[in-house]
Amino acid sequence: MKLELDDEKEKLKKGKGCLLNVPEAAEILRLSKFTVRLFIARGELPIIKLGRRVLIDSEDLNKFIAERRKVQGIWQSKKLRELI
Repeated sequence: MKLELDDEKEKLKKGKGCLLNVPEAAEILRLSKFTVRLFIARGELPIIKLGRRVLIDSEDLNKFIAERRKVQGIWQSKKLRELI
């Protein structure tokens, strides 16, 4: 399992599509599974349902991260202006 997850992480870094389950996405994001499920429930992180399985496309995860990076940059600049 650990070796497979490492392979998936490498694919994710290279930008190749792969499907991740919630625990794998949580490990990549360094968040709890609960927090990842909250993002899914809010519609912020798209999923693919196969039966009872909830899967996340690595490309969607990359987009999710990129969107947060932009939002975080805006937040930091506002905070910086408040401090100045």
